Amino acid sequence: MSTSTPPPLGPALKRWVVARWLGWSVLWLAGVVLTGVSAMHILADSHRWDAQVSLPVRSGAAQASAPFRTLSGGAVNVFATSFVHGNATRTPFHGVIAITIVDGNGTRVREFVLGRGGFAHEQSIDSSWTTLGQVTAPRLWLKPWRLEARVVAADAAFPATHIDVMLRKERRELGMGGMIYYVTIFIGLFLIGVATLLAIAWRAVIGKTPWIVSLAALAAVALLLGI
Repeated sequence: MSTSTPPPLGPALKRWVVARWLGWSVLWLAGVVLTGVSAMHILADSHRWDAQVSLPVRSGAAQASAPFRTLSGGAVNVFATSFVHGNATRTPFHGVIAITIVDGNGTRVREFVLGRGGFAHEQSIDSSWTTLGQVTAPRLWLKPWRLEARVVAADAAFPATHIDVMLRKERRELGMGGMIYYVTIFIGLFLIGVATLLAIAWRAVIGKTPWIVSLAALAAVALLLGI
C-alpha cells in the first residue's frame, strides 16, 4: 500500500512562510523586551520586592515577617514608621520591638531594637519615620532575606496603634520621568497583542506554537503585575 507525500513548498511559498515567522518573531520579541524592562522598573519603584511588616504596639506580643528580594543588590535602608491622622503632640514610643534580618540560610545578618534600650521613635506629626540603619545586600532572588520583627514590650499610651518596620532598597526615585515606563509597557503589550492576533490568523501556515507562546507571554505579564 503506497502513501502519498505532500509536494514540497515552492520558493515563493517558502519565502511567504519565512516572512510571517520573522514578522511574528520581531513583534513578539520587541513586545516582550519592552514589557519586561518597563514592568521591572514599575514594580521596583512601587517597592514590590521590599519587605514591610505592621505590628500592633498597644497590647500583646505580636510578631510578623516578610521576604526581601533584590535583583541588583546594594544598599538597603531599615525604617520604622507610624501614622496618626491629625496628631499634634510629641509622644515617644516606650515599648520595645526586636528586629532581625535573616538570610536565606537562616543566618542573622543584622539585629536592631526600636524603643527602650535601642533606637528612639516618637510620634511627632501625622507620619513619623525613624531610620534604624543601613545594610548591604547581595543579589537576592532565589534565596531572599527575611525581615522578622516582634513586640517585646507594648506601649498602651502610644498614639499610633501600629508601627511598620521595613527594608527598602536604596534606589533613585523615578519621579515624573518614570511615567515613560507606563507608556513603554503599553506599547510592549500592544506589540504582544498584535503578535498574538497574527499568530492566530497565520496558524495554518506557521503552526500553533507562536500563538501559544504569545498567549503565555501575556499571562506571564499579568501574573508579574498582579492583575
